[in-house]
Amino acid sequence: KYNNVSPSPGLVERVEESDMIVLGPSNPITSIWPIISINGMDKALEKSYVVGISPIIGDAPVSGPAAKFMNALGHDVSCLGVAKMYKNFLDKFIIDIEDIAYKNKIERLIPEVVVTNTNMKNIKDKMMLARITLGEIL
Repeated sequence: KYNNVSPSPGLVERVEESDMIVLGPSNPITSIWPIISINGMDKALEKSYVVGISPIIGDAPVSGPAAKFMNALGHDVSCLGVAKMYKNFLDKFIIDIEDIAYKNKIERLIPEVVVTNTNMKNIKDKMMLARITLGEIL
């Protein structure tokens, strides 16, 4: 944790007041955890409606070195491994069709699990994933 990092003025309050916080399919170790570890951010996320998109499909990240970092820190390289990392604050988790076998296990950790195509290869895929992600506020 980055316990000595203070948030920008008003950041925690803005997170708490948001209709939705979206955690994109980014590297959980190098992109998401540094933000979550800012003083007060974990509590703010617990008070917010948070939707996450798994950056792992099957046993590999969509891109980048997430698998190496997750392995190094003892996390399973799977959507279930990511769900375990985010379970304290995630309300909805979107996983890829390839990972449907994990759905029941993830539902024990996170209230809503959506299975869909998360591998965005074209604009149609991107638009569909955005609509599914934002579904609660549309």
